[in-house]
Amino acid sequence: MKNRLLAFFIDYILVLFIFVPISILININSTEENSNWPFEIFYPLLFLVLFVISNRDLIGGRSIGKRIVGLGVRDYSNPDNTPGKWRLFLRNISLIVWPVELFLLLIKGRRLGDLIMKTKVIELNKKQTENGNALPE
Repeated sequence: MKNRLLAFFIDYILVLFIFVPISILININSTEENSNWPFEIFYPLLFLVLFVISNRDLIGGRSIGKRIVGLGVRDYSNPDNTPGKWRLFLRNISLIVWPVELFLLLIKGRRLGDLIMKTKVIELNKKQTENGNALPE
């Protein structure tokens, strides 16, 4: 679970490094004449952040953080298979209720999204390909 929390932390640090400077630039460029402009751009920016977070695992069931620490999202019943993109997306939508997600992760070792979408996060070995299917031996 330590690697999973590290991957989660890496993903969110990357999101912060991308979107915080954008937010700062928007506020710096705000003047009295366009004082509503930061608020007009806030919701599209928030949508973009949520879009990035909810789609972070779509490529091979692995976010950047998961790739760095060697983890991947897999089917619960068949760890050799990566769930489909729709399941990976829906799995991350549950992050909206992050306190529940964190509680379940600490207690059960799986997030709410994992339980609902029947997925699990596992350590990947070198034989597993980018798309998540094991190579024949």
